[in-house]
Parts: sequence; structure tokens; C-alpha cells
Amino acid sequence: MKKYKYLCIIEAILFAFIGGFSNVYTYLYRGGIFSNMQTGNLIKFIIRLSNGSFEPLYFIPIISFIIGCIVSPLISKLKNSYITNQIIIIVVYLICGFIPSSSILDILTVSIMAFIGAIMFESFNECLNISYTSIMCTNNMRLFSKSIIEKNYHNVFFYSSIIVFFSVGAFVSALLGRTFEIYSISFLSIIVIFSLFITIIKNKNDIINR
Repeated sequence: MKKYKYLCIIEAILFAFIGGFSNVYTYLYRGGIFSNMQTGNLIKFIIRLSNGSFEPLYFIPIISFIIGCIVSPLISKLKNSYITNQIIIIVVYLICGFIPSSSILDILTVSIMAFIGAIMFESFNECLNISYTSIMCTNNMRLFSKSIIEKNYHNVFFYSSIIVFFSVGAFVSALLGRTFEIYSISFLSIIVIFSLFITIIKNKNDIINR
């Protein structure tokens, strides 16, 4: 049914929004480290290393992300894993907003969010048989360009929506952070709750149509 196809697209753009929001949040308010873009963290580590500064703390979020990628397939084997994943994400984002800011606690917060980012990366990466990435945008840009070449306008619309909402999430994060600072990440719990309702509606429809 068309309305459930639209729900799938809404769910995808919500997670793209979350991806943009969380990256800006940790960069601005948790020590200048990305929660999801581990390539950026690696590059920052290398730059500091070239200047004679060895900062191994940059590796903690990277390791946390890798662990999340390992754990995510195990969670996916659980019944209603999509619902389980989103409940975990809701709780984590809510808690992270109330972890005080300090050099050690910021690394802890980013590492927890990197773990959650890995779960999002592994679990929420397809919509209507179209692959996408929710926590970063490089591959979405590549696939957007490829869709233009192939004149696949359905995919062009989809990928442009993902890129736009990722950017909107980053913009909103910067704005909310000016007022709420470290607490602003808890706002994402509301977004994921909305996505959870969409997932429940979709799953209910799948059961009825079996």
C-alpha cells in the first residue's frame, strides 16, 4: 500500500535527521569529536600525531563503533529487532543529555553514541529496496549522482531527501545547542519515538497482510 511506502520514506529521513544532529552535537558540545564519522576522528588523530601530540582518546569512539557493528547483527536476530533497536536508541539519547560535560565524560558520551550510531548504520540502511546511509552522507551523495546518470528520478528524490534532512538535522542541532547545550541531544528521543510508532504501524500491517 502506498501509505506504508510513504511511512518507510518518513522513517528513513528521520534517521538521516538524527545522523546529522548527533554528529554536530558531539562535535560542538562533546570535545570536537564526531559520534558517527569515524574517518573524521581518525584524520584528526593523525593530524595531531603529525604535530607531535599523541591523543589515543580519539580511538575510543572508533573502537566503540566497531563493537557496535559486531553487536548489531546479534540484536537483529531477536524478535522485533527494529523495535528493540529503537527503544535502546531512545533510552541512550535521553541519558546522554544528562551526562555532565568534562574531558572524560565527553569521551564516554561520544563512545556511547558511536555504539548507537553503528546500530543505526547496520539496522536502518534500506528503504523500499533502496540502500542508504543514515549516519553520514558521502555514500548518499555518490548514489544520488549515480541516480541522476541513470535517470532514476525516484532514487534521485529519495537520496536528495536523505541529504537534505541530514543537513536539516545538523542545522537544528547547532540552533538547539545554543540554548540547551549538552541537554539538546535528548530531543532526539522524541524523534525516535515518532519513528518507533511508524515501525509499529508498518509491522502491524505486515502481520495483517500475511
